Amino acid sequence: MLTAVMSLALCAAPVRVAVLPFEVESDDPAMQVLRRGLADLLVTDLIGNEPVVVVERARLDDALAELKLQQSKYFDPTMTVKLGKMVSATHLIACSVVSLRPTVRIVARVYDLERRVDVVKASVKGTPDDVFALEEALVKQLLEALRARFSGTTTGHASLDTVLTFSQGLALADQGDLEAAKSKYAEAVRLAPDFTRAKEQYVEVLRALRAAQKKRGATLDEGSQSLRPKLVALLGQKSREQALAARQGLANLALLDLSRLVGGKKDTARWVAPEQRAEAERLEAMFVEHAAALVNELRAVRGQHVEPALPDAVKQESERLFGLDVSVWDFASPTSVALDLGNFLGSGWSPYRSDVPQFAVRPSPAQRSPAQLEAAKRWFDVAQQELARDDPALASRLANERAELLVLLGRREEGVAQWQAFLDAHPTAEEFPVFSKKLEAVLLLDDDAEREERQVKSCEAAVLERGATLATRTWRAKGRAGLLALTDALLKCGKKDPRFERDAWDLVAAELRRVADCEGYEVHRAKAAKAGVTLGACMD
Repeated sequence: MLTAVMSLALCAAPVRVAVLPFEVESDDPAMQVLRRGLADLLVTDLIGNEPVVVVERARLDDALAELKLQQSKYFDPTMTVKLGKMVSATHLIACSVVSLRPTVRIVARVYDLERRVDVVKASVKGTPDDVFALEEALVKQLLEALRARFSGTTTGHASLDTVLTFSQGLALADQGDLEAAKSKYAEAVRLAPDFTRAKEQYVEVLRALRAAQKKRGATLDEGSQSLRPKLVALLGQKSREQALAARQGLANLALLDLSRLVGGKKDTARWVAPEQRAEAERLEAMFVEHAAALVNELRAVRGQHVEPALPDAVKQESERLFGLDVSVWDFASPTSVALDLGNFLGSGWSPYRSDVPQFAVRPSPAQRSPAQLEAAKRWFDVAQQELARDDPALASRLANERAELLVLLGRREEGVAQWQAFLDAHPTAEEFPVFSKKLEAVLLLDDDAEREERQVKSCEAAVLERGATLATRTWRAKGRAGLLALTDALLKCGKKDPRFERDAWDLVAAELRRVADCEGYEVHRAKAAKAGVTLGACMD
C-alpha cells in the first residue's frame, strides 16, 4: 500500500497536476506502450476529483518535446521548474513500473514544484490479473496526499494483457493509424466488456474515421464528377487506344465509387447496408454497362495490337484525384472481361487486374437477385464461347470461378463437380494441384481439416487462433448446418476454457454475415439470445 511521507496543507486553490508518461522497466520493447496507456488511465481517474485539475496531455507533450526531456531528466531541478511553468502546473506525478510478471509493482511520486519537495512516495503491487484494482489503490492514495475528494475510478476488471492491448490502440492512434487503433480498442472491450475508457476511445476513433471518410468522400465525389465527362467525351474519339482506355476508365470509376460507398479494407468482402443498397445497385449497373460494352469493343480489335492509353492530361488528373490510372485493366480481352463480369455479378468480387484495389460486396448481386444470378451465368457462358478465339489458358479461371460461385450459393456438390471436370479434362494443367487442394478442402479430406477437427474435439486453444479460417472452411464444406453445429462444439469446450464460449457466437455470426446467409444468421442470433448473448442484425 501507499505510505504518505508528507501532506499538503489544505487550501482552496486548485492543485494543477501534470502526469508524466510512466517509466516501464522491461527488456521487452513491446511493453513500452504501457508508458502512455497507464498514464492515460491515471489521468482519466484523477479528473473530476476536486480541487485537482489535470494538465492536458497535448500541452504536456508539447512542453516535454520543446525541452527535449528524457525520463531521467524529469527531476533535474532547473528543467523541472521550467516544465512546471510551461504547463502552469503546481505538481508533477511520475510513476515507474518496476516489474510486470509475476507481480505488477508500480512506484509513484508527487513532486511539489513550488517547494521542490516530494509530497508523497508510494508503491503498489499485485497480480497481473486485475490492473484496475492496483490503479484504484494508487489513485486513492495520490488523492489523499493531495487533499482531494475521491469520486471513483475506472470500474470493472482488466488484466495486464487487456491494458497492453488498449495501450497499443493509443499508440496506433497517435501514429495516425486509426483503423488499426480501432481493432485494438475493440479487442480490449471484448476482453473486458466493462472497460469504460476503452469504449470511449473506440467511439472516438470511430467518429474520427467517419469524419475522415466523409471528407475524403466529398473530395472523391467531386473528382468523379469532374473526370467522368472527360472519359465519356473520349469514347467517340477516332483513336481506339483512347476510346478503349476511356471505356475501361468509366468501368473502373464506377468500381471506385462503389468501393468508397461500402468502405472496408483492400481484399475484403464488404457488407452493403440496406440504406446503401439503391446507390450500390446504381453503381453496379454502371460498371456492368461499361464492362459489357468493353467486351464488344475488344472483340472489334481482336488480333490487332492496341494499347489503351488516356491522353496525358486526363491520366494526370486521374492520378492526382485517385492516386491511380483509372484506365488500367491489364490483359483485358473479351474472355477475361466476360469472366470478370460473371465473377462480379456472381461472387461480388471486383476485377483483380485493375488498379482499383480489389474488394467484394456482400450480399453479392447474385445473392440479392435471381436475375443477377442468371446474368452471371450468361457472362460465364460468353467467356466459354470466347475461349477458343481468345485465350484457352483462361479455361482454368473460368472453371474455378464457376465452382466458387456455386460454393458461395451453398451448392458445393455442383462446385466440386466443376473442379473435378477440369481435373479430368486437364490432368497436366498447372492448376491441377491447386484445384485438387480446393476439392479436398471442401470435402474435408485435407490435413488441415483433420487437424482442426481433432483440435475442436479435444478443446485445444490453438484452434481459436485460426477461428475465422475454421468457420470459413466449415461453411464451405458443410454449409449452414455445419456452422450451427460448430457453435455447439465450441460451446461444449467453453466449460474448459471460457474463450471458446465467447468465440462460438462471434465466429459463426461473422461467417454467416460474410456469405450473406441472413436466414441462417437469424437462427444463430435467436439461439444466442436464449443463451443471453446479444448479436446485431444481419444487415447492420
